Amino acid sequence: MALYTYYSLQQVKHWITPSWDLAIFTQMAQAYSHFSVPIVPIKGPDINLWGDHFHPILVLLGPVYALLPSPTTLLVVQNALVAFASFAIVRFTQRAFALAQKTEGAQKTEDAQKNEPAQSVIPTLTGLLLGAGFALSFGVQQAIAAQFHEVAFAVPLLAMSLGYLVLASRVSGTERARYLAYACWWALPIAFVKEDMGVTAAMIGIVAFVR
Repeated sequence: MALYTYYSLQQVKHWITPSWDLAIFTQMAQAYSHFSVPIVPIKGPDINLWGDHFHPILVLLGPVYALLPSPTTLLVVQNALVAFASFAIVRFTQRAFALAQKTEGAQKTEDAQKNEPAQSVIPTLTGLLLGAGFALSFGVQQAIAAQFHEVAFAVPLLAMSLGYLVLASRVSGTERARYLAYACWWALPIAFVKEDMGVTAAMIGIVAFVR
Protein backbone atom coordinates (compact mmCIF):
# COMPACT_ATOMS: atom_id res chain seq x y z
CA MET A 1 0.00 0.00 0.00
CA ALA A 2 2.86 2.36 0.83
CA LEU A 3 4.58 1.66 -2.49
CA TYR A 4 1.49 2.22 -4.61
CA THR A 5 0.39 5.25 -2.58
CA TYR A 6 3.78 6.85 -3.23
CA TYR A 7 3.30 6.12 -6.94
CA SER A 8 -0.21 7.61 -6.87
CA LEU A 9 1.02 10.74 -5.11
CA GLN A 10 3.68 11.17 -7.78
CA GLN A 11 0.98 10.88 -10.46
CA VAL A 12 -1.06 13.61 -8.78
CA LYS A 13 2.02 15.78 -8.23
CA HIS A 14 2.95 15.65 -11.92
CA TRP A 15 -0.64 15.90 -13.20
CA ILE A 16 -0.52 12.46 -14.84
CA THR A 17 -4.06 11.44 -15.82
CA PRO A 18 -4.14 8.32 -18.05
CA SER A 19 -7.93 8.57 -18.36
CA TRP A 20 -10.86 10.63 -17.13
CA ASP A 21 -12.12 7.88 -14.83
CA LEU A 22 -10.59 9.53 -11.76
CA ALA A 23 -12.46 12.77 -12.48
CA ILE A 24 -15.71 10.87 -13.08
CA PHE A 25 -15.52 8.90 -9.84
CA THR A 26 -14.33 11.95 -7.88
CA GLN A 27 -17.44 13.87 -8.91
CA MET A 28 -19.52 10.81 -8.09
CA ALA A 29 -17.94 10.48 -4.62
CA GLN A 30 -18.49 14.18 -4.04
CA ALA A 31 -22.19 13.75 -4.81
CA TYR A 32 -22.45 10.74 -2.47
CA SER A 33 -20.72 12.70 0.30
CA HIS A 34 -23.59 15.21 0.10
CA PHE A 35 -26.26 12.45 0.07
CA SER A 36 -27.07 13.29 -3.56
CA VAL A 37 -27.53 11.24 -6.73
CA PRO A 38 -24.26 10.89 -8.70
CA ILE A 39 -24.57 13.70 -11.21
CA VAL A 40 -21.26 13.85 -13.14
CA PRO A 41 -20.92 17.13 -15.10
CA ILE A 42 -17.66 16.05 -16.73
CA LYS A 43 -19.63 13.50 -18.80
CA GLY A 44 -22.23 16.07 -19.80
CA PRO A 45 -24.98 18.30 -18.39
CA ASP A 46 -27.03 16.53 -15.70
CA ILE A 47 -25.54 13.12 -16.50
CA ASN A 48 -26.55 10.62 -13.82
CA LEU A 49 -23.90 7.92 -13.42
CA TRP A 50 -26.54 5.38 -12.40
CA GLY A 51 -27.57 5.35 -16.04
CA ASP A 52 -24.06 4.45 -17.14
CA HIS A 53 -23.04 1.46 -15.03
CA PHE A 54 -24.46 -0.52 -12.11
CA HIS A 55 -22.00 -0.05 -9.24
CA PRO A 56 -23.94 0.66 -6.02
CA ILE A 57 -20.97 -0.48 -3.91
CA LEU A 58 -19.33 2.88 -4.71
CA VAL A 59 -21.74 4.52 -2.26
CA LEU A 60 -19.15 3.47 0.33
CA LEU A 61 -16.86 6.16 -1.06
CA GLY A 62 -19.22 8.89 0.15
CA PRO A 63 -18.29 8.91 3.86
CA VAL A 64 -14.57 8.55 3.08
CA TYR A 65 -14.67 11.42 0.61
CA ALA A 66 -16.60 13.56 3.10
CA LEU A 67 -13.70 13.20 5.54
CA LEU A 68 -10.96 13.69 2.92
CA PRO A 69 -12.40 15.50 -0.11
CA SER A 70 -9.71 14.94 -2.73
CA PRO A 71 -9.17 12.78 -5.84
CA THR A 72 -6.14 11.39 -4.02
CA THR A 73 -8.53 9.80 -1.51
CA LEU A 74 -9.91 7.50 -4.20
CA LEU A 75 -6.40 6.45 -5.21
CA VAL A 76 -5.47 5.64 -1.61
CA VAL A 77 -8.69 3.64 -1.19
CA GLN A 78 -7.83 1.60 -4.29
CA ASN A 79 -4.33 0.96 -2.96
CA ALA A 80 -5.79 -0.16 0.38
CA LEU A 81 -8.11 -2.61 -1.38
CA VAL A 82 -5.19 -4.14 -3.29
CA ALA A 83 -3.15 -4.32 -0.08
CA PHE A 84 -5.99 -6.09 1.74
CA ALA A 85 -6.27 -8.62 -1.11
CA SER A 86 -2.51 -9.25 -0.94
CA PHE A 87 -2.72 -9.83 2.81
CA ALA A 88 -5.65 -12.22 2.30
CA ILE A 89 -3.67 -14.25 -0.24
CA VAL A 90 -0.78 -14.57 2.22
CA ARG A 91 -3.04 -15.73 5.05
CA PHE A 92 -5.06 -18.17 2.93
CA THR A 93 -1.83 -19.72 1.64
CA GLN A 94 -0.58 -20.23 5.19
CA ARG A 95 -3.91 -21.71 6.28
CA ALA A 96 -3.98 -24.03 3.27
CA PHE A 97 -0.53 -25.34 4.25
CA ALA A 98 -1.68 -25.84 7.83
CA LEU A 99 -4.73 -27.82 6.70
CA ALA A 100 -2.59 -29.95 4.40
CA GLN A 101 -0.21 -30.79 7.25
CA LYS A 102 -3.18 -31.56 9.50
CA THR A 103 -4.63 -34.08 7.07
CA GLU A 104 -1.29 -35.87 6.68
CA GLY A 105 -1.71 -37.25 10.16
CA ALA A 106 -2.24 -36.12 13.71
CA GLN A 107 0.63 -38.18 15.11
CA LYS A 108 4.10 -36.72 14.82
CA THR A 109 7.04 -39.02 14.33
CA GLU A 110 10.51 -38.22 15.56
CA ASP A 111 11.56 -37.14 12.06
CA ALA A 112 8.56 -34.79 11.79
CA GLN A 113 9.48 -33.14 15.08
CA LYS A 114 12.99 -32.50 13.79
CA ASN A 115 11.59 -30.89 10.63
CA GLU A 116 9.03 -28.77 12.50
CA PRO A 117 10.97 -25.47 12.11
CA ALA A 118 11.16 -26.00 8.34
CA GLN A 119 7.46 -26.83 8.21
CA SER A 120 6.63 -23.49 9.84
CA VAL A 121 8.99 -21.47 7.62
CA ILE A 122 7.84 -22.87 4.28
CA PRO A 123 4.16 -21.82 4.60
CA THR A 124 5.17 -18.33 5.74
CA LEU A 125 7.70 -17.88 2.93
CA THR A 126 5.34 -19.31 0.29
CA GLY A 127 2.51 -17.06 1.44
CA LEU A 128 4.71 -13.97 1.33
CA LEU A 129 5.99 -14.85 -2.14
CA LEU A 130 2.48 -15.43 -3.50
CA GLY A 131 1.22 -12.22 -1.90
CA ALA A 132 4.12 -10.23 -3.34
CA GLY A 133 3.69 -11.92 -6.72
CA PHE A 134 0.07 -10.83 -6.82
CA ALA A 135 0.64 -7.31 -5.50
CA LEU A 136 3.48 -6.63 -7.95
CA SER A 137 1.94 -8.43 -10.92
CA PHE A 138 1.64 -6.64 -14.25
CA GLY A 139 -2.15 -6.52 -14.09
CA VAL A 140 -2.23 -4.91 -10.66
CA GLN A 141 0.48 -2.44 -11.66
CA GLN A 142 -1.55 -1.44 -14.71
CA ALA A 143 -4.68 -1.04 -12.60
CA ILE A 144 -2.87 1.29 -10.21
CA ALA A 145 -1.30 3.24 -13.08
CA ALA A 146 -4.72 3.67 -14.74
CA GLN A 147 -5.95 5.25 -11.49
CA PHE A 148 -9.27 4.60 -9.76
CA HIS A 149 -11.85 2.24 -11.19
CA GLU A 150 -14.83 0.55 -9.56
CA VAL A 151 -13.39 -2.92 -10.22
CA ALA A 152 -10.94 -2.24 -7.39
CA PHE A 153 -13.68 -3.22 -4.94
CA ALA A 154 -13.90 -6.67 -6.55
CA VAL A 155 -10.23 -7.44 -5.88
CA PRO A 156 -10.43 -8.13 -2.11
CA LEU A 157 -13.86 -9.75 -2.47
CA LEU A 158 -12.51 -12.18 -5.05
CA ALA A 159 -9.43 -12.89 -2.95
CA MET A 160 -11.57 -13.75 0.08
CA SER A 161 -14.13 -15.79 -1.84
CA LEU A 162 -11.61 -17.82 -3.83
CA GLY A 163 -9.47 -18.26 -0.73
CA TYR A 164 -12.32 -19.97 1.09
CA LEU A 165 -12.95 -22.14 -1.96
CA VAL A 166 -9.35 -23.31 -1.74
CA LEU A 167 -9.69 -24.07 1.96
CA ALA A 168 -12.95 -25.94 1.33
CA SER A 169 -11.12 -28.30 -1.03
CA ARG A 170 -8.82 -29.33 1.82
CA VAL A 171 -11.41 -30.24 4.45
CA SER A 172 -14.63 -32.22 4.64
CA GLY A 173 -17.90 -32.41 6.50
CA THR A 174 -19.25 -29.45 8.44
CA GLU A 175 -16.01 -27.50 8.08
CA ARG A 176 -16.17 -27.85 4.30
CA ALA A 177 -19.76 -26.62 4.23
CA ARG A 178 -18.82 -23.64 6.39
CA TYR A 179 -15.97 -22.61 4.09
CA LEU A 180 -18.21 -22.93 1.02
CA ALA A 181 -20.79 -20.73 2.72
CA TYR A 182 -18.10 -18.14 3.47
CA ALA A 183 -17.02 -18.23 -0.17
CA CYS A 184 -20.59 -17.52 -1.30
CA TRP A 185 -21.09 -14.70 1.20
CA TRP A 186 -17.90 -12.98 0.04
CA ALA A 187 -18.91 -13.48 -3.58
CA LEU A 188 -22.35 -11.93 -3.10
CA PRO A 189 -21.20 -8.25 -2.98
CA ILE A 190 -19.24 -8.75 -6.22
CA ALA A 191 -22.54 -8.44 -8.09
CA PHE A 192 -22.79 -4.85 -6.80
CA VAL A 193 -19.36 -3.83 -8.15
CA LYS A 194 -20.39 -3.66 -11.80
CA GLU A 195 -23.18 -5.07 -13.94
CA ASP A 196 -20.99 -7.70 -15.63
CA MET A 197 -19.53 -8.97 -12.33
CA GLY A 198 -22.76 -10.83 -11.55
CA VAL A 199 -21.57 -13.56 -13.91
CA THR A 200 -18.41 -13.96 -11.83
CA ALA A 201 -20.45 -14.24 -8.63
CA ALA A 202 -22.72 -16.80 -10.29
CA MET A 203 -19.76 -18.94 -11.39
CA ILE A 204 -18.40 -18.99 -7.84
CA GLY A 205 -21.84 -20.14 -6.70
CA ILE A 206 -21.83 -22.92 -9.31
CA VAL A 207 -18.38 -24.10 -8.16
CA ALA A 208 -19.56 -24.10 -4.54
CA PHE A 209 -22.68 -26.06 -5.53
CA VAL A 210 -20.66 -28.68 -7.41
CA ARG A 211 -18.27 -29.12 -4.50
